[in-house]
Amino acid sequence: MEAYNHYIPYLLIPLITAFIGWFTNLIGIKMILYPVRWVGIGNFIGWQGIVPRMRVRLTKQLVKNSISVICTEREMLAALDEADAIGYISHMVSPQIEEWVDDIMEEHTTLYWELSPKPIRAMVYRKVREQLPELSREILEDVAQNAERFINIEEIAAKEAEKNPEIVTNLVTRMAGYELKLIILSGLFLGFPLGIAQALIWYYLPSAWVLPLFGVLVGAGTNWIALQIIFKPGEPVNILGYKLQGIFIKRQQVVSAQFADSFTSQFLDVRGLFDYIWKGDNSDEVHRLVRRKIRKIMDKNRFSSTFDKLMRISGQKTEFDAMTISLVQDRLMRALDQPKVTRKLLEPINNLISRRLSALSPHQFQGLLMPIFESEQWIVILVGGFLGGAAGTAQLVYLFGGSFLGFGQ
Repeated sequence: MEAYNHYIPYLLIPLITAFIGWFTNLIGIKMILYPVRWVGIGNFIGWQGIVPRMRVRLTKQLVKNSISVICTEREMLAALDEADAIGYISHMVSPQIEEWVDDIMEEHTTLYWELSPKPIRAMVYRKVREQLPELSREILEDVAQNAERFINIEEIAAKEAEKNPEIVTNLVTRMAGYELKLIILSGLFLGFPLGIAQALIWYYLPSAWVLPLFGVLVGAGTNWIALQIIFKPGEPVNILGYKLQGIFIKRQQVVSAQFADSFTSQFLDVRGLFDYIWKGDNSDEVHRLVRRKIRKIMDKNRFSSTFDKLMRISGQKTEFDAMTISLVQDRLMRALDQPKVTRKLLEPINNLISRRLSALSPHQFQGLLMPIFESEQWIVILVGGFLGGAAGTAQLVYLFGGSFLGFGQ
């Protein structure tokens, strides 16, 4: 019986090595993604996940490798169902027309507006409501024609990522959740056979360095191998009748739909898009555009035109225009700042991105997520090697009563 007991530590080595592979892969993945905000003492001792820490740069890289490859800003706006978008915006804004008009009129023409008979006010409300679809259509068309000047998807997405540290992590876990779980489990399946080899070598070569060295190799090696099998090979390779291809690439159709949905809902919400157009580098041009459209409506309405003339006479024309633009922006943003509005309006863009991503070549599709894992994979491999080495040393000391670098006897 004692003879059999002698072999128990050797039999435990493959199991322990499999656990080391699983544990180091788990820690590696967690270090890539979490925590989404800095956790530690001050700004020097602590950790923030690699993805959330580098979220702005990674987001810009992600857009360059995906969105910028498959479509332009103009194509994205052109994908919108114009009638649907205009109808939906008008539907959201229409109930607030009376409040908008009252605020605009009362700010600088309180007396005139208060003295106006109700039928006159009703006429103004009706005219503005009738012309709202036309106003929306003309603004949308003008913005779409100059989309490259008014919209920068890379900057919009980067701003959202900067404000919300968790969204890049959410995007990665949704797109590559299956692959991440497989990476963690692969530590078990790769670690066990390596453990058998380790046990045999240790049995015939019981040197103090064998177990710690194998621990380093298992910890670092399983992390490295797992990261490789996600994306490589890009093109299918037949080996003994089995088609070998990167796991992520195999799921291109599903991942494309998941990416499009996550990107349009978290990085490209309607409020962020309109806010960038309104406050971006060419915001003055956008304001002039909206001002011209509003002026066109007012010129068509005799009563509004009369108020406009009163503003000119009183010298308040500039202030009136500025206040009108400000109110339009504020109220429009408030009306559009709803998840269901974002999903409804951006659905055609979602479909466009999904369709074109799924049509990319495997090599192009690799560039979607691979940079995120490759940029700092050395940290994950290094940590895996360190933890594996520590576990190997623990095996040497506690299973076999040995010592290494001052640890043990």
